[in-house]
Amino acid sequence: MSTNISWTDETLNLLTGCTKVSDGCVNCYAEPTCNRMRLNPNAKVAHKFRNGFKLTEHPQHLSDPVLRGKPKRIFLNSLSDTFHKDVSDGFLDATFDMITQYPQHIFQVLTKRPEGFSRIQTWPRNVWLGVTMESEKYLSRLEILKKQDAAVRFASLEPLLGPIPVDAIKGLDWLIVGGESGPKARPMDLKWAIEIREACRRYGVPLWFKQVGGKDRQKGGSLLEGKEHHEYPIL
Repeated sequence: MSTNISWTDETLNLLTGCTKVSDGCVNCYAEPTCNRMRLNPNAKVAHKFRNGFKLTEHPQHLSDPVLRGKPKRIFLNSLSDTFHKDVSDGFLDATFDMITQYPQHIFQVLTKRPEGFSRIQTWPRNVWLGVTMESEKYLSRLEILKKQDAAVRFASLEPLLGPIPVDAIKGLDWLIVGGESGPKARPMDLKWAIEIREACRRYGVPLWFKQVGGKDRQKGGSLLEGKEHHEYPIL
C-alpha cells in the first residue's frame, strides 16, 4: 500500500500487531493504527485488522498486488515486526521465499528483535536488513546486525531519544535518523543528530534525515541545519 514514510516507496504488511520491547515503543504509531483499522467501513480492511494489535499473520498478502510491476523499495511489516518471536517458522520461511521470488524489488526489513536473525540461513540479495536503535542502551542490536551477511545493513535511529556513540555507525551501509512525532512526542536534541551527520560524512555512510519531530508532525520539518539529507545506499 502507498505510504507517507519518506524513505520507502510502498509498505507491505504480511503481519499486523506486535508487543512493546523498548523505549521507542512507548508511543508506537502502529498500535492505534491497527485498533482504528479494525473499525474500518470496508469489510475487507476491517477483517484484516480484526485482532487489533494482537500479532496476526496474513498469508494472503504473500501474493499482494504491490509485488507486481516495476521495481520498488518495499518496507516490510511497518505495522509489526518481521522477527517477533510469535511469528511461526513456516510463515517466516514463506516470507523470505516470497522475497526471493521478486528479485526486482528491494525489501526493507527493520526490526527491534535482531536475535531472530538466526532463524534465517541465507539473506536474499534484495534484502536491506536493519535494526532500530533509539539510544545507546540498544547498541547490542547493531552488534548483531553487523555480523549478518546482508547486501545492505542499516539502522534507523527513530525516534532518536538519546546520543549514540558515533563510532558505532562505522561499517553500516545506510542510516535513518528522526525525531519522534505525535501528541506525546519526546524531544530530540538536534546536537545528537548533528553529531551523527558528521560521523556519516567521516565514515561514508549515506544519511536519510527524516524529521526533527515534535507534537505537530511537520513542526520541525525535515531539514538539519537548513539542509536536506535524503541519501540512499550506494549499490
